[in-house]
Formats: sequence, structure tokens, C-alpha cells
Amino acid sequence: MRPEISKIMNFIYKDLQDYPEVEKYPKVSGLTSNVFFFDHKFKEEELSALSSKMNIEEAKIIVRFTQYIL
Repeated sequence: MRPEISKIMNFIYKDLQDYPEVEKYPKVSGLTSNVFFFDHKFKEEELSALSSKMNIEEAKIIVRFTQYIL
């Protein structure tokens, strides 16, 4: 896991360690950070047969973001 992510997660997982190889990973090109958060107002939909929820609009945002960084 990237050190930027493990620093955020360290308050939950106290013994979290990064594999040394990840420090050699290049920065994500075209962006200013290797860690991203986003917020939206799209409501989740409940799946009637399951206790799960889904959010199609959120998934579309992630797909477009992934296409951009690839």
C-alpha cells in the first residue's frame, strides 16, 4: 500500500507496514496527489432482494476517473 494511504489508515491499523517496493512506484501522472477523496450528492438505491445498496452515478464517476488516470 502506498505510504500516503497507510499514514491515513494507521490510526485504525496500528501495525500497518508498507512493503518496501511500493516506495519505488511512480507518482500518479497528471494529478497532484496519490490519494483522492471525492464527495457527491447521489442517493444510493436499495437492492430489494439483498441488504445491499448500489449507486450507479458514483460508479460512473469512478469509471471516468480511472479512465482519466490510465
